[in-house]
Amino acid sequence: MTLTEEVNIEKELARIVGAENVSTKTYELISYSRDASGYVGQRPDFVARPKTAEEIQEILRFANKYKIPVTPTGNRSGSWHAGSVAQTGGILLDLTLMKKIIIDENRMACTVEPGVTNWELQAELAKRGLRPPVIPSSTGAATIVGNAVTVGHSPARSGKYGWMADAVTGLEVVLPTGDIIRTGSFANPNSGDTAFFRYAYGPDLSGIFLGSEGAFGVVTKMSIYLQPIPEIAGKIVTYGFPDFEAAKKFVHEGQLGEHLWLSCAVGEFRPRPPIGRPEGMRERVPRFEDVDPTPDKRLIHRGLVPDPEKIGEGRYMMSRKMNEWMTARGFKAWVSCVIEGSKIIADAMEKESDIIVEKYGGAKYPEVRFEDPNPPEKFYFGSGFVTGGRLVAAFSFPPFEMTKISEIINRLRKKYGFESRSHAAGVNIRPVFPIDGFMRTHLYIDEKDPEEWERGQKYMAELFTECIKAGAVPYRLGTMVPPHLMNTAPEFFNLLKLIKKALDPNEIMHPGVLGLGT
Repeated sequence: MTLTEEVNIEKELARIVGAENVSTKTYELISYSRDASGYVGQRPDFVARPKTAEEIQEILRFANKYKIPVTPTGNRSGSWHAGSVAQTGGILLDLTLMKKIIIDENRMACTVEPGVTNWELQAELAKRGLRPPVIPSSTGAATIVGNAVTVGHSPARSGKYGWMADAVTGLEVVLPTGDIIRTGSFANPNSGDTAFFRYAYGPDLSGIFLGSEGAFGVVTKMSIYLQPIPEIAGKIVTYGFPDFEAAKKFVHEGQLGEHLWLSCAVGEFRPRPPIGRPEGMRERVPRFEDVDPTPDKRLIHRGLVPDPEKIGEGRYMMSRKMNEWMTARGFKAWVSCVIEGSKIIADAMEKESDIIVEKYGGAKYPEVRFEDPNPPEKFYFGSGFVTGGRLVAAFSFPPFEMTKISEIINRLRKKYGFESRSHAAGVNIRPVFPIDGFMRTHLYIDEKDPEEWERGQKYMAELFTECIKAGAVPYRLGTMVPPHLMNTAPEFFNLLKLIKKALDPNEIMHPGVLGLGT
Protein backbone atom coordinates (compact mmCIF):
# COMPACT_ATOMS: atom_id res chain seq x y z
CA MET A 1 0.00 0.00 0.00
CA THR A 2 1.41 3.42 -0.97
CA LEU A 3 1.28 6.45 1.28
CA THR A 4 -1.33 8.16 -0.90
CA GLU A 5 -3.52 5.07 -0.62
CA GLU A 6 -3.05 4.95 3.13
CA VAL A 7 -3.83 8.64 3.72
CA ASN A 8 -5.23 11.38 1.47
CA ILE A 9 -2.52 14.03 1.78
CA GLU A 10 -4.33 16.67 -0.25
CA LYS A 11 -7.49 16.26 1.82
CA GLU A 12 -5.55 16.53 5.08
CA LEU A 13 -3.76 19.68 3.92
CA ALA A 14 -7.08 21.18 2.83
CA ARG A 15 -8.54 20.45 6.26
CA ILE A 16 -5.65 22.32 7.89
CA VAL A 17 -5.19 25.38 5.63
CA GLY A 18 -8.36 25.39 3.52
CA ALA A 19 -8.84 23.94 0.05
CA GLU A 20 -8.17 27.35 -1.55
CA ASN A 21 -4.65 27.26 -0.10
CA VAL A 22 -3.65 23.83 -1.43
CA SER A 23 -2.57 23.21 -4.99
CA THR A 24 -1.60 20.27 -7.15
CA LYS A 25 -1.96 22.19 -10.42
CA THR A 26 0.81 21.37 -12.85
CA TYR A 27 1.70 24.96 -13.74
CA GLU A 28 2.01 25.92 -10.07
CA LEU A 29 4.13 22.87 -9.25
CA ILE A 30 6.42 23.78 -12.19
CA SER A 31 6.88 27.31 -10.89
CA TYR A 32 7.70 26.03 -7.41
CA SER A 33 10.38 23.71 -8.83
CA ARG A 34 12.60 26.70 -9.63
CA ASP A 35 14.21 29.52 -7.75
CA ALA A 36 16.72 32.26 -8.53
CA SER A 37 19.56 29.76 -8.90
CA GLY A 38 18.67 28.53 -12.39
CA TYR A 39 18.59 25.00 -11.01
CA VAL A 40 15.52 22.87 -11.74
CA GLY A 41 14.52 20.98 -8.62
CA GLN A 42 12.03 18.20 -8.09
CA ARG A 43 8.43 19.28 -8.50
CA PRO A 44 6.66 19.18 -5.15
CA ASP A 45 3.63 16.92 -5.00
CA PHE A 46 1.59 19.43 -3.04
CA VAL A 47 1.79 23.15 -2.28
CA ALA A 48 0.25 24.38 0.97
CA ARG A 49 -0.07 28.02 1.99
CA PRO A 50 -0.48 28.23 5.77
CA LYS A 51 -1.49 31.45 7.51
CA THR A 52 -0.53 30.71 11.13
CA ALA A 53 2.11 28.93 13.18
CA GLU A 54 -0.58 26.56 14.42
CA GLU A 55 -1.38 25.47 10.85
CA ILE A 56 2.33 24.83 10.23
CA GLN A 57 2.47 22.88 13.47
CA GLU A 58 -0.36 20.62 12.31
CA ILE A 59 1.22 20.10 8.89
CA LEU A 60 4.59 19.14 10.36
CA ARG A 61 3.06 16.74 12.89
CA PHE A 62 1.19 15.09 10.03
CA ALA A 63 4.26 15.01 7.77
CA ASN A 64 6.49 13.69 10.54
CA LYS A 65 4.04 10.89 11.32
CA TYR A 66 4.01 9.69 7.71
CA LYS A 67 7.62 10.75 6.89
CA ILE A 68 6.59 13.12 4.11
CA PRO A 69 9.33 15.56 2.97
CA VAL A 70 8.57 19.25 3.63
CA THR A 71 10.28 22.21 1.94
CA PRO A 72 9.61 25.69 3.41
CA THR A 73 9.93 28.67 1.06
CA GLY A 74 9.37 32.39 0.92
CA ASN A 75 9.59 34.29 -2.36
CA ARG A 76 12.67 32.31 -3.51
CA SER A 77 14.19 35.49 -4.90
CA GLY A 78 17.66 35.20 -3.41
CA SER A 79 18.37 31.48 -3.37
CA TRP A 80 21.38 31.23 -5.65
CA HIS A 81 22.30 27.64 -4.80
CA ALA A 82 18.96 25.85 -5.13
CA GLY A 83 18.16 26.32 -1.45
CA SER A 84 14.43 26.82 -1.81
CA VAL A 85 13.30 24.11 -4.20
CA ALA A 86 12.21 20.60 -3.28
CA GLN A 87 14.68 17.77 -3.87
CA THR A 88 12.39 14.84 -3.11
CA GLY A 89 8.85 15.99 -3.93
CA GLY A 90 6.53 15.98 -0.93
CA ILE A 91 4.91 19.11 0.53
CA LEU A 92 6.14 22.59 -0.27
CA LEU A 93 5.16 25.23 2.32
CA ASP A 94 4.62 28.62 0.70
CA LEU A 95 4.87 31.00 3.67
CA THR A 96 4.03 34.20 1.79
CA LEU A 97 0.51 34.52 3.25
CA MET A 98 1.97 35.13 6.72
CA LYS A 99 2.21 38.94 6.65
CA LYS A 100 1.83 40.17 10.22
CA ILE A 101 4.09 43.01 11.41
CA ILE A 102 4.27 44.18 15.04
CA ILE A 103 6.22 47.39 15.73
CA ASP A 104 7.22 48.50 19.22
CA GLU A 105 8.64 52.03 19.07
CA ASN A 106 9.49 52.04 22.78
CA ARG A 107 11.68 48.96 22.41
CA MET A 108 12.85 50.03 18.93
CA ALA A 109 12.10 46.52 17.71
CA CYS A 110 9.64 44.78 15.44
CA THR A 111 8.41 41.24 14.87
CA VAL A 112 7.61 39.92 11.41
CA GLU A 113 6.11 36.74 10.03
CA PRO A 114 7.86 34.87 7.21
CA GLY A 115 5.79 36.33 4.35
CA VAL A 116 6.78 39.95 5.01
CA THR A 117 9.05 41.34 2.28
CA ASN A 118 11.80 43.93 2.58
CA TRP A 119 9.70 46.55 0.83
CA GLU A 120 6.63 45.87 2.93
CA LEU A 121 8.55 46.23 6.19
CA GLN A 122 10.48 49.31 5.07
CA ALA A 123 7.27 51.01 3.91
CA GLU A 124 5.55 50.33 7.23
CA LEU A 125 8.53 51.47 9.31
CA ALA A 126 9.06 54.60 7.20
CA LYS A 127 5.65 55.89 8.36
CA ARG A 128 7.25 56.12 11.81
CA GLY A 129 10.62 57.44 10.65
CA LEU A 130 12.25 54.05 11.29
CA ARG A 131 14.05 51.37 9.29
CA PRO A 132 15.72 47.99 9.78
CA PRO A 133 19.45 48.32 10.53
CA VAL A 134 20.19 45.84 7.77
CA ILE A 135 18.74 46.38 4.31
CA PRO A 136 19.39 43.23 2.25
CA SER A 137 20.80 43.72 -1.23
CA SER A 138 18.37 41.15 -2.62
CA THR A 139 15.78 43.89 -3.31
CA GLY A 140 12.28 44.15 -1.96
CA ALA A 141 11.32 40.77 -3.37
CA ALA A 142 13.13 38.95 -0.58
CA THR A 143 11.36 38.19 2.67
CA ILE A 144 12.95 39.41 5.88
CA VAL A 145 12.81 35.98 7.54
CA GLY A 146 13.97 34.17 4.40
CA ASN A 147 16.97 36.45 4.16
CA ALA A 148 18.01 35.69 7.73
CA VAL A 149 17.60 31.92 7.58
CA THR A 150 19.68 31.82 4.40
CA VAL A 151 22.51 33.79 6.07
CA GLY A 152 21.29 37.29 5.26
CA HIS A 153 23.41 39.18 2.76
CA SER A 154 23.65 42.88 3.48
CA PRO A 155 27.08 44.41 2.83
CA ALA A 156 26.01 45.92 -0.50
CA ARG A 157 23.66 48.33 1.25
CA SER A 158 24.20 48.24 4.98
CA GLY A 159 27.51 46.54 5.67
CA LYS A 160 28.25 48.86 8.57
CA TYR A 161 25.64 47.03 10.63
CA GLY A 162 26.47 43.51 9.53
CA TRP A 163 24.28 40.80 8.07
CA MET A 164 20.55 40.32 8.50
CA ALA A 165 21.12 37.60 11.09
CA ASP A 166 23.08 40.13 13.19
CA ALA A 167 19.92 42.20 13.65
CA VAL A 168 17.86 39.31 15.03
CA THR A 169 16.85 39.42 18.70
CA GLY A 170 14.57 36.38 18.88
CA LEU A 171 12.74 33.69 16.91
CA GLU A 172 9.68 31.49 17.05
CA VAL A 173 10.32 28.19 15.27
CA VAL A 174 8.12 25.16 14.57
CA LEU A 175 10.39 22.12 14.77
CA PRO A 176 9.98 19.14 12.39
CA THR A 177 8.23 17.20 15.14
CA GLY A 178 5.61 19.96 15.48
CA ASP A 179 6.99 21.35 18.75
CA ILE A 180 7.35 25.14 18.98
CA ILE A 181 10.47 26.76 20.41
CA ARG A 182 11.07 30.45 21.14
CA THR A 183 14.56 31.90 21.41
CA GLY A 184 16.07 35.02 22.95
CA SER A 185 13.80 36.95 25.28
CA PHE A 186 10.86 35.35 23.41
CA ALA A 187 11.59 32.28 25.55
CA ASN A 188 9.95 34.12 28.45
CA PRO A 189 6.19 33.92 27.72
CA ASN A 190 5.70 37.16 29.66
CA SER A 191 8.20 39.18 27.62
CA GLY A 192 5.80 40.65 25.06
CA ASP A 193 5.40 40.56 21.28
CA THR A 194 8.89 41.78 20.37
CA ALA A 195 12.14 40.21 21.54
CA PHE A 196 14.57 42.72 23.05
CA PHE A 197 17.55 40.51 24.03
CA ARG A 198 18.99 37.71 21.94
CA TYR A 199 21.26 36.04 24.48
CA ALA A 200 18.64 35.23 27.10
CA TYR A 201 18.26 31.84 28.82
CA GLY A 202 21.83 30.71 28.11
CA PRO A 203 23.26 29.67 24.72
CA ASP A 204 22.28 31.53 21.56
CA LEU A 205 19.77 29.07 20.11
CA SER A 206 18.74 31.60 17.45
CA GLY A 207 22.07 30.93 15.76
CA ILE A 208 21.14 27.30 15.07
CA PHE A 209 18.34 28.41 12.75
CA LEU A 210 19.99 31.45 11.15
CA GLY A 211 21.79 30.10 8.11
CA SER A 212 20.08 26.72 8.38
CA GLU A 213 18.00 27.32 5.20
CA GLY A 214 15.03 25.50 6.70
CA ALA A 215 16.89 22.31 7.57
CA PHE A 216 15.99 22.43 11.26
CA GLY A 217 12.49 23.91 11.32
CA VAL A 218 10.18 26.67 10.08
CA VAL A 219 10.69 30.17 11.47
CA THR A 220 7.24 31.66 12.03
CA LYS A 221 8.21 34.87 13.86
CA MET A 222 11.40 36.90 13.95
CA SER A 223 12.24 40.03 15.95
CA ILE A 224 14.86 42.54 14.83
CA TYR A 225 16.00 45.83 16.33
CA LEU A 226 15.31 49.13 14.54
CA GLN A 227 16.98 52.48 13.83
CA PRO A 228 15.75 55.98 13.02
CA ILE A 229 16.08 57.00 9.37
CA PRO A 230 19.00 59.47 9.13
CA GLU A 231 18.79 62.91 7.56
CA ILE A 232 20.82 61.74 4.56
CA ALA A 233 20.13 58.12 3.62
CA GLY A 234 21.20 55.98 0.68
CA LYS A 235 23.47 58.54 -1.02
CA ILE A 236 25.67 56.68 -3.51
CA VAL A 237 28.95 58.20 -4.71
CA THR A 238 30.99 56.36 -7.36
CA TYR A 239 34.69 56.62 -8.25
CA GLY A 240 36.71 55.25 -11.16
CA PHE A 241 40.29 53.92 -10.88
CA PRO A 242 43.11 52.94 -13.24
CA ASP A 243 43.17 49.37 -11.87
CA PHE A 244 41.73 47.05 -9.26
CA GLU A 245 44.74 47.48 -6.95
CA ALA A 246 44.24 51.25 -6.78
CA ALA A 247 40.56 50.77 -5.99
CA LYS A 248 41.47 48.35 -3.21
CA LYS A 249 43.90 50.83 -1.64
CA PHE A 250 41.26 53.57 -1.76
CA VAL A 251 38.82 51.35 0.12
CA HIS A 252 41.41 50.39 2.72
CA GLU A 253 42.32 53.99 3.49
CA GLY A 254 38.67 55.00 3.57
CA GLN A 255 37.90 52.33 6.13
CA LEU A 256 40.62 53.63 8.42
CA GLY A 257 39.45 57.24 8.13
CA GLU A 258 37.53 59.38 10.57
CA HIS A 259 34.20 59.03 8.74
CA LEU A 260 32.87 55.61 7.87
CA TRP A 261 30.78 54.75 4.81
CA LEU A 262 27.59 52.81 5.37
CA SER A 263 28.94 50.30 2.84
CA CYS A 264 30.99 50.09 -0.31
CA ALA A 265 31.28 47.88 -3.37
CA VAL A 266 34.33 47.36 -5.59
CA GLY A 267 34.28 45.96 -9.09
CA GLU A 268 36.30 45.42 -12.23
CA PHE A 269 35.18 47.38 -15.27
CA ARG A 270 35.06 46.03 -18.81
CA PRO A 271 33.51 48.21 -21.54
CA ARG A 272 30.15 46.77 -22.55
CA PRO A 273 27.49 47.65 -25.09
CA PRO A 274 25.16 50.21 -23.49
CA ILE A 275 22.09 48.14 -24.34
CA GLY A 276 21.45 44.43 -24.24
CA ARG A 277 22.03 41.48 -21.96
CA PRO A 278 25.09 39.31 -21.49
CA GLU A 279 25.43 36.59 -24.09
CA GLY A 280 23.49 33.50 -23.10
CA MET A 281 20.67 35.30 -21.33
CA ARG A 282 17.10 34.65 -22.32
CA GLU A 283 13.75 34.23 -20.65
CA ARG A 284 13.70 30.79 -19.08
CA VAL A 285 10.50 30.68 -17.06
CA PRO A 286 8.09 28.05 -18.46
CA ARG A 287 5.34 29.37 -20.68
CA PHE A 288 2.42 28.43 -18.46
CA GLU A 289 -0.15 28.87 -21.19
CA ASP A 290 1.43 25.78 -22.80
CA VAL A 291 0.64 23.83 -19.65
CA ASP A 292 -2.63 25.30 -18.48
CA PRO A 293 -4.79 27.74 -20.48
CA THR A 294 -5.76 29.75 -17.38
CA PRO A 295 -2.64 30.31 -15.28
CA ASP A 296 -3.18 31.76 -11.84
CA LYS A 297 -2.40 35.48 -12.01
CA ARG A 298 -1.38 35.61 -8.36
CA LEU A 299 1.92 33.99 -9.40
CA ILE A 300 2.82 37.18 -11.21
CA HIS A 301 1.85 39.35 -8.27
CA ARG A 302 4.01 37.25 -5.94
CA GLY A 303 6.97 37.83 -8.20
CA LEU A 304 7.23 34.16 -9.13
CA VAL A 305 6.57 34.80 -12.81
CA PRO A 306 8.05 37.85 -14.53
CA ASP A 307 5.66 40.60 -15.53
CA PRO A 308 6.93 41.48 -19.03
CA GLU A 309 6.20 45.18 -18.48
CA LYS A 310 8.59 45.22 -15.53
CA ILE A 311 11.57 43.64 -17.29
CA GLY A 312 14.25 46.18 -18.13
CA GLU A 313 17.71 45.95 -19.56
CA GLY A 314 19.21 48.41 -17.10
CA ARG A 315 19.62 45.81 -14.36
CA TYR A 316 22.28 44.00 -16.37
CA MET A 317 24.31 46.92 -17.66
CA MET A 318 25.98 50.04 -16.40
CA SER A 319 24.24 53.16 -17.58
CA ARG A 320 25.34 54.44 -20.97
CA LYS A 321 26.86 57.58 -19.46
CA MET A 322 28.80 55.70 -16.79
CA ASN A 323 30.05 53.25 -19.40
CA GLU A 324 31.27 56.08 -21.63
CA TRP A 325 32.82 57.99 -18.72
CA MET A 326 34.86 55.01 -17.52
CA THR A 327 35.94 54.05 -21.03
CA ALA A 328 37.06 57.57 -21.97
CA ARG A 329 39.36 57.72 -18.95
CA GLY A 330 40.74 54.22 -19.36
CA PHE A 331 39.52 53.19 -15.92
CA LYS A 332 39.55 49.46 -15.12
CA ALA A 333 37.85 49.45 -11.71
CA TRP A 334 35.20 51.29 -9.73
CA VAL A 335 34.11 51.83 -6.14
CA SER A 336 30.60 52.83 -5.06
CA CYS A 337 30.27 54.19 -1.53
CA VAL A 338 26.98 54.52 0.34
CA ILE A 339 26.93 57.53 2.62
CA GLU A 340 24.46 58.43 5.35
CA GLY A 341 24.05 60.43 8.55
CA SER A 342 23.33 64.04 9.36
CA LYS A 343 24.01 66.43 6.47
CA ILE A 344 27.19 67.64 8.18
CA ILE A 345 28.53 64.10 8.61
CA ALA A 346 27.50 62.99 5.11
CA ASP A 347 29.15 66.03 3.49
CA ALA A 348 32.35 65.45 5.48
CA MET A 349 32.34 61.77 4.46
CA GLU A 350 32.02 62.65 0.78
CA LYS A 351 34.67 65.38 0.97
CA GLU A 352 37.16 63.02 2.66
CA SER A 353 36.55 60.39 -0.02
CA ASP A 354 37.06 62.97 -2.78
CA ILE A 355 40.49 63.80 -1.34
CA ILE A 356 41.57 60.17 -0.94
CA VAL A 357 40.63 59.18 -4.50
CA GLU A 358 43.17 61.60 -6.01
CA LYS A 359 46.02 59.79 -4.22
CA TYR A 360 45.34 56.66 -6.24
CA GLY A 361 44.87 58.16 -9.69
CA GLY A 362 41.10 57.94 -9.58
CA ALA A 363 38.28 60.37 -10.24
CA LYS A 364 34.76 60.98 -8.99
CA TYR A 365 31.87 60.15 -11.30
CA PRO A 366 29.97 63.44 -11.65
CA GLU A 367 26.51 62.07 -10.93
CA VAL A 368 25.43 61.25 -7.37
CA ARG A 369 22.35 59.11 -6.96
CA PHE A 370 20.10 58.07 -4.11
CA GLU A 371 18.40 54.73 -3.55
CA ASP A 372 14.67 55.01 -4.14
CA PRO A 373 13.00 55.41 -0.71
CA ASN A 374 9.59 54.54 -2.18
CA PRO A 375 9.93 51.28 -4.13
CA PRO A 376 6.98 50.14 -6.24
CA GLU A 377 4.37 47.84 -4.75
CA LYS A 378 5.07 45.12 -7.30
CA PHE A 379 8.45 43.58 -6.94
CA TYR A 380 10.49 41.80 -9.54
CA PHE A 381 13.80 40.05 -9.04
CA GLY A 382 14.97 40.23 -12.62
CA SER A 383 18.21 38.27 -12.74
CA GLY A 384 16.66 35.27 -11.04
CA PHE A 385 13.89 34.75 -13.53
CA VAL A 386 15.00 35.86 -16.99
CA THR A 387 18.28 34.07 -17.53
CA GLY A 388 18.69 31.16 -19.89
CA GLY A 389 20.48 29.19 -17.23
CA ARG A 390 22.32 30.88 -14.39
CA LEU A 391 24.87 29.36 -12.09
CA VAL A 392 26.11 31.50 -9.21
CA ALA A 393 29.10 31.10 -6.95
CA ALA A 394 29.39 33.43 -3.97
CA PHE A 395 32.17 33.71 -1.39
CA SER A 396 33.21 35.66 1.67
CA PHE A 397 36.88 36.36 2.30
CA PRO A 398 39.26 38.95 3.77
CA PRO A 399 38.51 41.87 1.43
CA PHE A 400 42.08 42.91 0.83
CA GLU A 401 42.75 39.45 -0.56
CA MET A 402 40.09 40.05 -3.20
CA THR A 403 42.63 40.17 -6.03
CA LYS A 404 43.51 36.48 -5.80
CA ILE A 405 39.82 35.51 -5.83
CA SER A 406 39.25 37.68 -8.89
CA GLU A 407 42.26 36.12 -10.61
CA ILE A 408 40.90 32.61 -10.01
CA ILE A 409 37.55 33.58 -11.53
CA ASN A 410 39.13 35.20 -14.59
CA ARG A 411 41.52 32.28 -15.19
CA LEU A 412 38.74 29.67 -15.01
CA ARG A 413 36.42 31.72 -17.21
CA LYS A 414 39.10 31.60 -19.89
CA LYS A 415 39.89 27.92 -19.32
CA TYR A 416 36.27 26.84 -19.84
CA GLY A 417 35.46 29.28 -22.64
CA PHE A 418 33.03 31.44 -20.68
CA GLU A 419 34.72 34.83 -20.99
CA SER A 420 31.63 36.42 -22.55
CA ARG A 421 29.14 34.35 -20.54
CA SER A 422 30.34 35.12 -17.05
CA HIS A 423 31.22 38.09 -14.91
CA ALA A 424 32.48 38.78 -11.45
CA ALA A 425 30.10 41.10 -9.68
CA GLY A 426 31.34 43.80 -7.35
CA VAL A 427 33.03 42.95 -4.11
CA ASN A 428 30.86 44.19 -1.27
CA ILE A 429 32.87 45.15 1.79
CA ARG A 430 31.69 45.64 5.35
CA PRO A 431 33.60 48.77 6.40
CA VAL A 432 33.88 47.84 10.07
CA PHE A 433 36.06 45.48 12.04
CA PRO A 434 36.19 42.54 11.68
CA ILE A 435 36.15 43.40 7.99
CA ASP A 436 34.80 40.86 5.52
CA GLY A 437 34.36 40.92 1.78
CA PHE A 438 31.78 39.28 -0.42
CA MET A 439 31.98 38.43 -4.12
CA ARG A 440 29.69 36.56 -6.47
CA THR A 441 30.18 35.47 -10.03
CA HIS A 442 27.39 34.64 -12.47
CA LEU A 443 27.62 32.22 -15.36
CA TYR A 444 24.96 32.37 -18.09
CA ILE A 445 24.60 29.24 -20.17
CA ASP A 446 22.18 27.47 -22.48
CA GLU A 447 20.61 24.92 -20.16
CA LYS A 448 19.28 22.97 -23.16
CA ASP A 449 22.79 22.35 -24.51
CA PRO A 450 24.08 19.22 -22.68
CA GLU A 451 27.74 19.94 -23.50
CA GLU A 452 27.54 23.53 -22.32
CA TRP A 453 25.65 22.57 -19.16
CA GLU A 454 28.27 19.93 -18.29
CA ARG A 455 31.09 22.40 -18.98
CA GLY A 456 29.37 24.92 -16.73
CA GLN A 457 29.13 22.38 -13.92
CA LYS A 458 32.85 21.60 -14.22
CA TYR A 459 33.66 25.30 -14.15
CA MET A 460 31.63 25.82 -10.96
CA ALA A 461 33.08 22.74 -9.26
CA GLU A 462 36.67 23.85 -9.93
CA LEU A 463 35.82 27.42 -8.93
CA PHE A 464 34.52 26.31 -5.52
CA THR A 465 37.51 24.02 -5.00
CA GLU A 466 40.12 26.67 -5.86
CA CYS A 467 38.49 29.52 -3.96
CA ILE A 468 38.20 27.38 -0.82
CA LYS A 469 41.87 26.41 -1.16
CA ALA A 470 42.64 30.14 -1.39
CA GLY A 471 40.99 30.67 2.00
CA ALA A 472 37.53 31.86 0.98
CA VAL A 473 34.35 30.43 2.47
CA PRO A 474 31.02 29.90 0.67
CA TYR A 475 28.08 32.19 1.18
CA ARG A 476 24.88 30.11 1.41
CA LEU A 477 25.05 26.40 0.76
CA GLY A 478 21.65 25.42 -0.57
CA THR A 479 21.77 21.99 -2.18
CA MET A 480 24.38 22.75 -4.86
CA VAL A 481 27.39 23.78 -2.76
CA PRO A 482 27.74 21.07 -0.04
CA PRO A 483 29.25 18.40 -2.36
CA HIS A 484 32.24 20.71 -2.84
CA LEU A 485 32.68 21.25 0.91
CA MET A 486 32.08 18.00 2.75
CA ASN A 487 35.73 16.94 2.66
CA THR A 488 37.07 20.33 3.72
CA ALA A 489 35.41 20.38 7.16
CA PRO A 490 34.24 16.85 8.10
CA GLU A 491 33.98 17.59 11.82
CA PHE A 492 31.75 20.60 11.12
CA PHE A 493 29.36 18.62 8.90
CA ASN A 494 29.33 15.69 11.35
CA LEU A 495 28.10 18.06 14.05
CA LEU A 496 25.44 19.43 11.69
CA LYS A 497 24.25 15.86 11.13
CA LEU A 498 23.96 15.29 14.89
CA ILE A 499 21.91 18.48 15.30
CA LYS A 500 19.74 17.44 12.37
CA LYS A 501 19.10 14.01 13.88
CA ALA A 502 18.17 15.52 17.24
CA LEU A 503 15.72 18.06 15.83
CA ASP A 504 14.46 16.10 12.82
CA PRO A 505 14.66 12.38 13.63
CA ASN A 506 12.71 11.37 10.50
CA GLU A 507 14.64 13.77 8.26
CA ILE A 508 11.55 15.33 6.73
CA MET A 509 12.68 18.96 6.71
CA HIS A 510 14.09 20.16 3.42
CA PRO A 511 16.08 16.99 2.57
CA GLY A 512 19.31 17.77 0.75
CA VAL A 513 19.85 21.35 1.91
CA LEU A 514 23.19 21.91 3.70
CA GLY A 515 24.13 18.40 2.53
CA LEU A 516 21.79 16.90 5.14
CA GLY A 517 19.07 14.30 4.78
CA THR A 518 18.34 12.06 1.84
